[in-house]
Amino acid sequence: MPELRKLREQIDYTFMRVYQIIGLGTLLGLFACQAASNKLVPRTFKEEILAERPSAGTYHFAMEQLGTWELYAGDTPETIDWDQRLYRVQGADTSVNAPFQPRSFWGLISPKGDTSIVSEREIVLNKALNFRDLGGIKTQEGKRVKWGLFFRSGKLDGLNAADQNFLKQLGISHVVDFRSDGEVEEAPDQLPPEISYQRVIIGLGQTMDRKKLMDSLKTLNPAQSANLLVEANKLFAGASSGDYQPFVELIDSGSGLPIVFHCTAGKDRTGFGAALILLALGVDRETITNDFLMSNYYRVGHGNFRMNFTWVVGLKREVIEPLMEVRPEYLQAAFATIDSLYGGTDAFLEEVYGLNDSVRQEWVERFTY
Repeated sequence: MPELRKLREQIDYTFMRVYQIIGLGTLLGLFACQAASNKLVPRTFKEEILAERPSAGTYHFAMEQLGTWELYAGDTPETIDWDQRLYRVQGADTSVNAPFQPRSFWGLISPKGDTSIVSEREIVLNKALNFRDLGGIKTQEGKRVKWGLFFRSGKLDGLNAADQNFLKQLGISHVVDFRSDGEVEEAPDQLPPEISYQRVIIGLGQTMDRKKLMDSLKTLNPAQSANLLVEANKLFAGASSGDYQPFVELIDSGSGLPIVFHCTAGKDRTGFGAALILLALGVDRETITNDFLMSNYYRVGHGNFRMNFTWVVGLKREVIEPLMEVRPEYLQAAFATIDSLYGGTDAFLEEVYGLNDSVRQEWVERFTY
């Protein structure tokens, strides 16, 4: 099918290099650290109990239920001491001291007597954007993904010694890198030797000419630019779906957990990788989409300031902007492809990855609570 091959080549070379174009040269790089930090992008993923860590020694909680909450803690979800109450707080908005480093896991008893386990979703590292835990996401059966098993992220080339030590303290066993050869050569991950590293290239194995890419981008309008990521997600669920097989096998083996998986921005290839895990565990598509869209929240400001200067290299901001964010139609294109080619999620997971009902039930038992 020459049309599909031509489309895939266009997606491959455009998608692989677009982030490098946005950050081209010393001039634009000077503005990267000045990107806006105010999180004005709405949270698309709503949490009944939101836990954030504004500083190393403090946790902030926002609860939907009003009333008296009891707080317990541990350095892992399994070691929460439910016999030792640390705090009793009133209201739906409170801050407390962190009892464990580098990360605390909290057991909460609601005013109605319901129990929950939470921790911060975003893991703040030096120059590693969009690093977050999939823990706590609710399945259609009412279970939740275990905390501290699955982490998604952008590229990890900026990690310093403190960041590397933090990854070790989190217990990270494996890092899976979805990036192409060219991306890795220009920005190799900086990881401690104790953490296993694996390349799983997702549909982007070619090295493309930068000038050719820039010339191509100059010919696009915003709708055509956005359509590039619509078509990319169709490929993730279609012609390139098998590329994720080693990643799925690593999870199934259990030997690579806890795991970090990432691409460059941690939003597209990584977003579909996260969707695969959540689909297999029985999370509904609306919830998966809302988590997918949180990349806009966690990446807010990144590149926005420098996009004001895209004219320096002859590019239009309105053309680049759709490539720097995620939109519902991107992931929905992947879901539509799954339905079109396989008739639904169950058949897709079984035919492409061997995740039949029995295997998926094992995943639920192992990876949810």
